[in-house]
Amino acid sequence: MAYTRLTTAETNLLETIARQPASAPLAAPWLPRRKIEDAYKLLDYTMQRVEPPVLSPLGEFSTGVSSSKSETNRPVGSFRMTWALNKTDLRVAQRNNYNIIAQTLAMLRSSMEHNILKLVFQGNTGERDLPDISGMLDVGEDINNSEETVYWATATSPVTHAQYGYDDLLANNFYGPYSWILSWSLASGLQALNNAANPRTHEEIIRAGYVKGGIYFYQHGTSAYGAGGYTTYPLPVATTDGLHIMFAPKNGVGEDNFYLAEVTNGIELRVADVTDENNNYVYEMEWRGTPVFRGATTASAGSAPYIVYAPDVDFAA
Repeated sequence: MAYTRLTTAETNLLETIARQPASAPLAAPWLPRRKIEDAYKLLDYTMQRVEPPVLSPLGEFSTGVSSSKSETNRPVGSFRMTWALNKTDLRVAQRNNYNIIAQTLAMLRSSMEHNILKLVFQGNTGERDLPDISGMLDVGEDINNSEETVYWATATSPVTHAQYGYDDLLANNFYGPYSWILSWSLASGLQALNNAANPRTHEEIIRAGYVKGGIYFYQHGTSAYGAGGYTTYPLPVATTDGLHIMFAPKNGVGEDNFYLAEVTNGIELRVADVTDENNNYVYEMEWRGTPVFRGATTASAGSAPYIVYAPDVDFAA
């Protein structure tokens, strides 16, 4: 088992508080969570529409109909991290009033939360024999072709982007209120004024008409090592300047179109109370579950028509 460990030099600090690195907010109130029993795979079903009834003068005719449902099979996977702290390192840190356990576990939890959200957006492609899990951008509908010449930095263009998503969801028979997720790079464009004839911000106009649910922002980029350590970006890097995702959270009868299925009770932590054979306290953190997109087929674009997205938003021509 491989451990993440801090060195003695790192624990030999005189500061009482270690400063956390900069990070964008990660709250996801738009993502429903459901507890499930442990399993290797999760099945869900979507009802299919039945044949139409027959109209007759007195109701003397009837149509024989059959009900059916489509089955979707989803693998369940685990994120697990372990961290070992030598008892001497712990004593040195305690002597210097440095809460090494709380600080490190906070960073482990932040990493776990970033990667869970990344899984929801981007899925997992099956590296190292891991289960092939699809994310929103794998099963949603790409509407970028209609928006590729609508430049974000141009007045009224963000409203046009919202309109395209709104129209597409309506065409797919999913109705509002809709919610919208955008990369942080697009945030300032929403605050720009629409035009002189309608001197409101783009966001004000969009919230009034097209997006009655929440508007949320997340970091986008290529996850990698850099200044401050490893950075996990929930949203993938855009080919150009940004990306956005619009979705209908529920169908016409109020059922969730997607949710995060969790075997564990969120992110679970096992706290060490004794040392191992190497005089280390070993802490374990785990999350087990899978994102569920109802009716969607793994790695099948457009199979979740309640999600529409533009992966490559240009600021300007």
